Amino acid sequence: MARLTEDMTRLRGEIDALRGTRDDNEAKRMQEAHDAHEQRIAEIEERKRDVKETLAGFRSDHAEMAAELRRTLDDNEAKRMPEAHDAHEQRIAEIEERKRDVKETLAGFRDDVVGAHKAWFGPGPTTS
Repeated sequence: MARLTEDMTRLRGEIDALRGTRDDNEAKRMQEAHDAHEQRIAEIEERKRDVKETLAGFRSDHAEMAAELRRTLDDNEAKRMPEAHDAHEQRIAEIEERKRDVKETLAGFRDDVVGAHKAWFGPGPTTS
């Protein structure tokens, strides 16, 4: 019976040792999982900060670009206004010139019609 007692004692010791190892391994896995979780949270927070900084940069760049565009448009408009005014004045001058040309052409045509009429029908009656 001494042999059975020794074997049972040895087995009990091995069981206790395996339970201890199992408990240690479980504690290690739990700690590793906790550490990995904490690391993921830290990485997520870092990404959040990066995204916020990037968005702030986008907003700042957008505001700067919009202000530059407004300045450019205002400058271009200031340059275009005199050009548009000059072009308008030139068109008015061209229209006036065409009006004079048409008036002269109509006067010439009217004189030709009167001349043709006189040639066809004679000088007309004279009044005494």
